[in-house]
Amino acid sequence: MNLGNIKIQYRQVFLLICLVVFILFSFGCTGIENNHYNDEQGKNTRLTISNFNFDGTPVELTFTKSPERVIVTRPEILDLLLELGVGDKVVGASFPLSTKVNVSQYKEKIPNALLGVNEFDKESALMLHPDLIIGWRMSFRTGALGDTSYWRGQGVQTYIEENSGPIPGVDPFPPCTVDSEIQFIRNMGKIFGKEQIAEEKIKEIETYLALMESKAKEQKPKKVLTIEFMRDQIEVFGDKIISGDIIRRLGSENINYEVPFISTEQLRYEDPDVIFIVYHGDEADKLNAMRHLEREPISHIRAVREGKVYPLPYSYICATNIRTKKSIEAIYKGLYE
Repeated sequence: MNLGNIKIQYRQVFLLICLVVFILFSFGCTGIENNHYNDEQGKNTRLTISNFNFDGTPVELTFTKSPERVIVTRPEILDLLLELGVGDKVVGASFPLSTKVNVSQYKEKIPNALLGVNEFDKESALMLHPDLIIGWRMSFRTGALGDTSYWRGQGVQTYIEENSGPIPGVDPFPPCTVDSEIQFIRNMGKIFGKEQIAEEKIKEIETYLALMESKAKEQKPKKVLTIEFMRDQIEVFGDKIISGDIIRRLGSENINYEVPFISTEQLRYEDPDVIFIVYHGDEADKLNAMRHLEREPISHIRAVREGKVYPLPYSYICATNIRTKKSIEAIYKGLYE
């Protein structure tokens, strides 16, 4: 046999093997991981989600595939992603000191992610090469991650948790409601291709809320004051925060102010049936918050004298997502039980 013909045949066999390997690899990858959005005919499509910029103006986010490198700026958001089963997509997460979470517990669940109690700034976030950042509104302020427009200029999508934006009575963000928190869960399900799990979580919240709304109709409505003590001021959480929406849906009325902060003297003129005291952190923080009720003139308020004061974790009044059911339960007990 001619030596030249043998070389040609070997070359043809080699090229054929390479072609087969390439085809198998391509189909194999598609079978293992297909993170592109598809329509009913299996064609690639786009996903459009409505969200906000830092200043509260509406913006449309467009995705062509599920994110692969995600940064989150609060434990509440990370908890939802873990529930959806996409914790492996998280490359970085920050936990503010006020939350007092056990970072080591998260490290066990997402060992390859960068976790810390310090906020991300632009430089530290850029080093992780994210394709999506999900955070509370203040995470995108100057001095932290910076405005959302900066990141979109870098080709990185940003998502502001709907119920993390407003300072009651000040910001242009729409009021926080159970419905908007449900929308956040639904959007996360769509973005990560986990719609079924998200809808199961939503159904659980809606079913429980409907049950508590029905029970509340048998109760006498209450006038409710929800506050947090902040040094020499008191922050009031009224209708525009999730806890306020839950209180109204359970048949009671929030005490509102035109400004977010009031003095102790202003508080003495109110006569609520129930007071919820908001606190951050652990049991010690809860006790410290409740001690404020011992000083005058707060101690003379009827609800305080009658023991109608109940502590509420901050995670139950703002951006509750998977804690929404627990928030409804705690508020109902404070109002009527």
